[in-house]
Amino acid sequence: MEKTVEGTPMSMSQDFASAGTGKLSEAKIVQYDATDITVITDDVATLSAAERTLDANGVAVGEWRTGLFDCFNFNLSHGILAAVLPCVPVGQIAHRVGLGQYIPVLVGAGLFYAASFGLSFLRTPVINIVGAVCALVFIVLVTVLRLRMRTLFEIPGSAIGDVCTVMWCGWCALAQMSAHVESIVPGSCSLGARDVLPGYK
Repeated sequence: MEKTVEGTPMSMSQDFASAGTGKLSEAKIVQYDATDITVITDDVATLSAAERTLDANGVAVGEWRTGLFDCFNFNLSHGILAAVLPCVPVGQIAHRVGLGQYIPVLVGAGLFYAASFGLSFLRTPVINIVGAVCALVFIVLVTVLRLRMRTLFEIPGSAIGDVCTVMWCGWCALAQMSAHVESIVPGSCSLGARDVLPGYK
């Protein structure tokens, strides 16, 4: 089977041989002659800001706006709020993408987070179990929020990856999601919610 890249026929074996060398990096979409299949050869995560696909609201589609560990590089407010009051970005993000109203999500997430943190200091086994369950509920809440965001914005990933990210890099995950939908006005550190993005109500 042959394919054409800018008018030059090339066999699939040559394509696979050159795949690791980056020889075809300038060809983003390749049409195979013998079939109706179109193959996109560029990885979405490597797109520059100019090539990034944006929705009608200017939110990146197909990849996160920032890297996971860019929590303090993009907008310091996202990282600070995620680290100090993680229930605030949970409410802001859910509200921004129309997955819940700000105050109920903020209060619910805040109760579970505060209970998991506060009850962990008590020395009673039953209370510690309740605290662990509250922590688990908070982790599940943030994981589901991340999974729904990935679905809404067509970001590649897996549920297992979301669970691991939230469990071991929870603050960074919240900061990344918050930055993605700009749940805080750039340059501010607001505890309020921004308007729901049009089309996500």
